[in-house]
Amino acid sequence: MDKKSTANLIMIWVVMLAFMYIMYTRGNKPAPAPVKPLTFAEVRHEEDVAGGDKNKLNQVLARYNDLAKADPETETAAQARLREAIIGETKMNSAARAVLDYKSLVQDFPPATSPTGREAEQRLFVLQEQIDTKNSHMIGYQAMDKLVALTGRNPLYSYAFALLLITIILKVVTTPVSKKQYKSMKEMQRIQPLLKDLQEKYKDDKAALGQKTMDLYKEHGVNPFASCLPLLIQLPVMFGVYFYVISVYQYQFAKGHFLWIGSRFAQNLPEFVHVAVLGRKFAIPLLGHSLAQPDLPLLLLYTASMVMSSKLNVVDPSQAEQQKMMTWGMPIMMLFVLMSFQSSLVLYWSLFNIFSTVQQYHIMKAHDNLPPLTPVTGGSNDSGTKKPGGGKKAIPSKISKKQTEK
Repeated sequence: MDKKSTANLIMIWVVMLAFMYIMYTRGNKPAPAPVKPLTFAEVRHEEDVAGGDKNKLNQVLARYNDLAKADPETETAAQARLREAIIGETKMNSAARAVLDYKSLVQDFPPATSPTGREAEQRLFVLQEQIDTKNSHMIGYQAMDKLVALTGRNPLYSYAFALLLITIILKVVTTPVSKKQYKSMKEMQRIQPLLKDLQEKYKDDKAALGQKTMDLYKEHGVNPFASCLPLLIQLPVMFGVYFYVISVYQYQFAKGHFLWIGSRFAQNLPEFVHVAVLGRKFAIPLLGHSLAQPDLPLLLLYTASMVMSSKLNVVDPSQAEQQKMMTWGMPIMMLFVLMSFQSSLVLYWSLFNIFSTVQQYHIMKAHDNLPPLTPVTGGSNDSGTKKPGGGKKAIPSKISKKQTEK
């Protein structure tokens, strides 16, 4: 071995030994002493020192959050969550967020057994009264209140009947665009056989398929996007009614009942059942004590109405599998999303969905007796009726018939 090779070998060994020494010393370093978590009293003191400084308050909120997660079943965790809600209400100008925090705390720590839960319930009641007084000056609130007054302000039916009237008014206003939407969907269903013929004929030529498809739409006066445009008009109106009418009146719905909601039987049941899934505890609603609380049967009714309406929306049979996933996937997703929403919102959407489904069924049923669409010469005349001998014969268009008569 020459001197150069020996030097290189020594250099490699030195580097390896140095690396091993570094790893050994790093592995044998004493572990840093664990940081002792602050107690509730210490975090409470930090909150007092922070005053109105939002940066310091955010740090305090993080510490309260750590306390709540450390042992979530204890009363200390409940107190930490309560302080988070109070800071949001009084110092962070987050009244809406504080309402959600108080509600969540009441669900997890029932006032009947938890003093912190009782305090949260009292604070929630006062805060909701303040928000309701503020909302009472809004036009949507006053409109909803007039409808409740019109039906006698009877807790057994007035609030639910007012929601029914709101839904009927909204449905009447949006009926013209709804008709256009459903008729367009029916036309798309009728044209599907012709589209399928084109797809088979031009499956190897995407450019020709696209052109022939557009020609087919043009010849039969079908707009593939016409069923989506009316929906874009209805959704803002539908959500606008919720945000500016029903939502601002939400705390008054605590006085309202609907069939089983608020019944004596419902009052004797707990509002929520706590279920542990993968180490997390979830609050599942049972029967609502009023229209201001979640209600599981009503939510299931809304989910069923979504499934029924989705089945009527099937346009392309070739995409039945994807549409089947949407038929069940979207309603199930909404079931979990709306689990904590008050039943007045779910009742409003259920009524609107039921009316829409009935309307859609009758409009599309009226078009079932229409003859099937046939190819028109000049664009998509490649797919016509077959002759007895096996060839295809193009069906003349209305224009060609007139020209023949002339």
